[in-house]
Amino acid sequence: MNLFGKGVGMSGKLFRSRSETEGMSRTSSQISKIKMNTSPILKLNVNSLNKLFDWLTLKELHALAQTCQRFKVICGAYYLLNYTPSAVCIDDGIVAHRHQSRGVTYGYQLNIFCQYIEKMIIPSGSQNQFRYAEMNCGKALTAIRFDGVVMTESKIKCIKRLLANVEAVEIVDCKMFIYIYEGFLKYCHKLKRLKIRNIQFNTFLNKDKDWLLRKFPTLEHLDFTKCSSIKRSELEVLFKQNPNIRTFELDMDQFWENKMVFLEACIMWNDLIIHFQDAKNPMTSTIYSLLNTFFNRGHFKRLHLRYSEVLKQPFIDQIASLYAVDTIHMKEEAGSWLPSLINLRELYTFCGKLNMEKTVSNLANLEKVVFWEANVEDVLAIVRNSMRIREIKIRTLNEKGRFSPNFNGKNFFNQNQLNLTALNEERKKILGARKVSIFVNEDIFIATKWTTGETVHSLIELKRVMMHEWNDLFQT
Repeated sequence: MNLFGKGVGMSGKLFRSRSETEGMSRTSSQISKIKMNTSPILKLNVNSLNKLFDWLTLKELHALAQTCQRFKVICGAYYLLNYTPSAVCIDDGIVAHRHQSRGVTYGYQLNIFCQYIEKMIIPSGSQNQFRYAEMNCGKALTAIRFDGVVMTESKIKCIKRLLANVEAVEIVDCKMFIYIYEGFLKYCHKLKRLKIRNIQFNTFLNKDKDWLLRKFPTLEHLDFTKCSSIKRSELEVLFKQNPNIRTFELDMDQFWENKMVFLEACIMWNDLIIHFQDAKNPMTSTIYSLLNTFFNRGHFKRLHLRYSEVLKQPFIDQIASLYAVDTIHMKEEAGSWLPSLINLRELYTFCGKLNMEKTVSNLANLEKVVFWEANVEDVLAIVRNSMRIREIKIRTLNEKGRFSPNFNGKNFFNQNQLNLTALNEERKKILGARKVSIFVNEDIFIATKWTTGETVHSLIELKRVMMHEWNDLFQT
């Protein structure tokens, strides 16, 4: 699963332990130590300033934080409580909204908020990135991902202090010039989540399997997707040594190859996450049957599925044969829908091509939907038909409907503005409906805020979602 998720279903922030009360208390304490300026705006209390900050973009908030020490503290606390405090580390700072379009990388720096960053990605991994992180990040940093990094002793030496507080580590597509345990993991005293994916060892480290025989007393979530070099005997020892691992993530081939290890060792997990590279593989139905056997024998409580290829309706229908499906990540054929899945709580869709009206009617306990791309008709179908839904997250929102030729999206979404009043009225039609938080990009949030003045209604609330989160939400 991803680095920034809560549990395996990614329904929140696993390592976001600060409460709003604690954050504001800490802020008030810091402000009391700062000499008050006579400027009228500085005479406003923190709550009033926070109301004003709601109208700003993150870039504007960062600019304001650089004006004086008091605003640095207040804006920093607002950032911590209202944004996902995560960023990408570059040679001379940290970047938010980092994304690519037509080969060009976009983003802007948030160096002033570095001390608040809880989750950080280090891409490519120059020595300067490691030095910057060491010099500027603090104890708030609890999760770190290395992506395409050449891991060396000198780089790890730079961040030893930070690793002592880190609870989640991802090592993805990296080249290892260090021993995994002796050169790295032994410094992670609070490690709860570990992802080792598609790594290459330097020649002299090819036999570095000693780390698989170690005890990791705090480890709860282990991801070995695309780690074909791990042997059955090593897995058996690893799980015997570490019964505290309650979530295991692997691909369908690994699951099949090691099925007897899991069965004979009587390994039990709360959550099992399986990646399917090719659902059309003839082995898929056999693996589905095996997963049901595992569930009946008590080897896991919840099943989470990730599909990396586009699924046609016959293959989507097969999912109904599985027990205890809690989460699905999928790419789907246009107009397809999910079958009845009584336990499904979270749905992640790359393509946004599902017929959401049909889909939602089959998912009685759905609580969260995440779209890479969606139209307002999709949102309306969920708002109108899903009583238990709590969150809808959308990377790209379009106005035009897909399946209803007479649908007029402008009644609900027009000129980058959502009509929250209309959506709220639709939500009221469901007796006992939960309140829904709709997460959109900052442009839509600000446009709606400036037009209507309100983002909170009785059953609908609009929130911002950060651009750089999406690659992690949809990681396969």
